[in-house]
Amino acid sequence: MSVTSAIINFETSWSQKSTEDSNSDNTILDSGKIKYQQEYPSGVPASGIDLIFHESASIVSGSSVSYDLQNLTGTIFDNSFTKTFSKIKSITLNNTADVSGDIDFDVSSASGFGLPFGNPATGINIAPNSVLYIGTKVNSANYVVDSSNKQILLTDVNSTAPSYEIVILGNA
Repeated sequence: MSVTSAIINFETSWSQKSTEDSNSDNTILDSGKIKYQQEYPSGVPASGIDLIFHESASIVSGSSVSYDLQNLTGTIFDNSFTKTFSKIKSITLNNTADVSGDIDFDVSSASGFGLPFGNPATGINIAPNSVLYIGTKVNSANYVVDSSNKQILLTDVNSTAPSYEIVILGNA
């Protein structure tokens, strides 16, 4: 029996104070917090997941790595596996390169997983020590994986062999 679950947490807090130069009594204070939390329970209800794909890797200098969401392969404890997603709930890409090593997250190919991103014509640049996250709390037609919406291409922009981690949550 396999139990699969995940929790996503993001929080941005800020505080900004501006005082008018000519009148120190004129002060504006802006502070607040944006918090996002999503728990994905095990299973296939509207908010559930039954597949997780995780990989820590590097892109060979000047090349690309392709992820086919209908045919993700890997090895755990010397055993090979294949995961086939029909729906994606979230994708997190962490560019773990320290100083240089931009990664182009490209979903613009003919079979690119572009619907959640509005089918962009170009990739999204992920700088070193940066994270890209996209997710949904409910089933969404934009997150369905099929033969025309399934490909993710990661490209080394600076020929520096950047390292990264990718986590994909969804349903078979």
